[in-house]
Amino acid sequence: MSTPNTKLNQEFCDKGNTLNGEFYEAIRDTSIWHHGIRKTEWTDGLSDSRRVITVERNLPENTDYWSTSTNNEPHDSFRSYSVVQKPIESNKVCVDDSLDEDSVRREGQKAILNLRNALDYTWRRRAQLEYTRISDLKVVVVNGLPHDHMEFPSVFPTGKLTAKVLGSFQDHIPEGAVIVTDANTLDWVGTPEGFSFERVALTRRWKMDEGKWVEILPYEFVSDENGQRAVLSQEYRNAQVQDTVLFLPSVMEFEVPRPIREIGSDEWDPQRHIADIQWMNIQNDDENSPYYNPDGCIGFYRALIQAATKPLHPEHGVVIRHLR
Repeated sequence: MSTPNTKLNQEFCDKGNTLNGEFYEAIRDTSIWHHGIRKTEWTDGLSDSRRVITVERNLPENTDYWSTSTNNEPHDSFRSYSVVQKPIESNKVCVDDSLDEDSVRREGQKAILNLRNALDYTWRRRAQLEYTRISDLKVVVVNGLPHDHMEFPSVFPTGKLTAKVLGSFQDHIPEGAVIVTDANTLDWVGTPEGFSFERVALTRRWKMDEGKWVEILPYEFVSDENGQRAVLSQEYRNAQVQDTVLFLPSVMEFEVPRPIREIGSDEWDPQRHIADIQWMNIQNDDENSPYYNPDGCIGFYRALIQAATKPLHPEHGVVIRHLR
């Protein structure tokens, strides 16, 4: 019968308490999707979902008609938002007492690195998706620059992103927008006056299928003798269409619930929060369970991400779909 190394198990448990801060320091400056989105605290006890007044261009139906009536023309600008969650688990690490401790620690470090990379990608991806969803201007680069606030128009782009296209939105949004796109697009567009830019990896790319937009995801899963792993998709690399974002932090923010173990803490900072991360090593005698662990010698880190996306100024949001 195997027995767990209690010292190593405790080391991994203690390490779990520091990983959130370490992960934040490692990834915060790697993408605008990390450092550009403000995070505030979701206050428990109010409700599972909330409504927020958004600041939009809500004008009276007829601004030119005035009368002696005091009745107001209502133009509600309410949007609802809720907390959603995503659990992510690290590779499993064996802490059997018979194993060399340094080898086990190295395995643990690799599991931690893989978990950090997964959380990095998951947060960036969530920010991209939510920014696009909330943005009021979803534009396609064809003649007339058609746009919609719900879905991108179902027309295939006929041109690349240009300084002229970008300039057409300068009067629509506040100053200081950041062009968020890939290196090739930045080389093509240059740096138009009034914008700054940030190069990002893994922009969203698209194809059209029977008149509907279908996203081409960056990674696909392949199986080999070592199991299943994610590799960069050839279809993604060859995609003809991608999105460029005109980023402004005023469009949205994330609200994150405080982890239970941080309740009452004066040091917890929602901006630094990545996930509630804990080391799990639970004995399980169920042979059919993916967590089968009869001797308590197998552990892993479990990271729980929770966040709500709060709309602020949807009318500031511009996402442009164009040829690459």
